[in-house]
Amino acid sequence: MKISIILKNTNKKSKNYKKVKEIYYEAFPKHEQIPLFLLNYKIKTKKSSFMEIYDENKIIGMAYIATYKNIAYIFFLAIDKNARGSGYGGKVLEAIKEKYKGYNILLNIENIDKNAENYEQRIKRKKFYIKNGFKDLDYTVTELGYIYEVLGYGENIKKQDYNEIMEYFFGKVIYKIISNKK
Repeated sequence: MKISIILKNTNKKSKNYKKVKEIYYEAFPKHEQIPLFLLNYKIKTKKSSFMEIYDENKIIGMAYIATYKNIAYIFFLAIDKNARGSGYGGKVLEAIKEKYKGYNILLNIENIDKNAENYEQRIKRKKFYIKNGFKDLDYTVTELGYIYEVLGYGENIKKQDYNEIMEYFFGKVIYKIISNKK
């Protein structure tokens, strides 16, 4: 099977925006979702890109990525539930790495917690990203009471990169509230 990944910016006017919303709401737990009005507003401020992901002409996923200086942060990346397990995830990450060449790419995953209901899924997710070139930065963050591990791809990644892009995206005050920082 030939997979041809296309990353295309989206917004509320796109004919496939409804499908992007559907993938977003299905793939991410409610406590991880950022209101769509805020995501769309951040696009207008040039702080991020909301993307439709295609294999040729078929929409197969969505991504939301913010950039600051030489940092790209993958807030959301999801493959449509009907297309998962078809090899798209790794190909999409390759396309993202190419699009953001020269950037340090960061993302969060749920903390590996043996007591979590989805423990096996968390292990599988982490192995997927490691297999695709991401490194465990040995750095966790707590946001809205949930613990996440930060993974990174690129050269000379610093733990501070994460805090810098979050403060840039949300603003220092809001990020301080979200991350429960004193």
